[in-house]
Amino acid sequence: MTAVVLALTAVLVQTPPGRSVGTAADGVSREGVAQSLTTDLFTLQFDIYPAVAGTTNSLHAYVYTPQAKELPVAEWTVTAALPEAGIEPITVDVFALEPHHGSAEIHFPVAGDWTLRVSARTSEIDRSTATTTVTIR
Repeated sequence: MTAVVLALTAVLVQTPPGRSVGTAADGVSREGVAQSLTTDLFTLQFDIYPAVAGTTNSLHAYVYTPQAKELPVAEWTVTAALPEAGIEPITVDVFALEPHHGSAEIHFPVAGDWTLRVSARTSEIDRSTATTTVTIR
């Protein structure tokens, strides 16, 4: 009798309770683009989420010194272009959430490999631009 109780207990411990059936969380997956680019003036880290055409995407950009310290940005300029589809650079409005952190909503009308240019002016005379290609699906 003791052996049966122990075996039944061992099985029940390994079985999820009935109220949790079908509620197990799937693994978290994050779609999007994240890159780090270096210019002569700064390091730019940015991400675009969800990186999907035809919807609003969130862009977050962060600027750091070569010594990895936050670098305040006086003015952001962001453009996105898809030359192979005949789409000239689209200017994106960027809002400063923190001195070194800019945020924007960006809409990519079609999928493709977009050219993204992020310029940051860090003083009256210091400005640099990082250019990359991001894949929008």
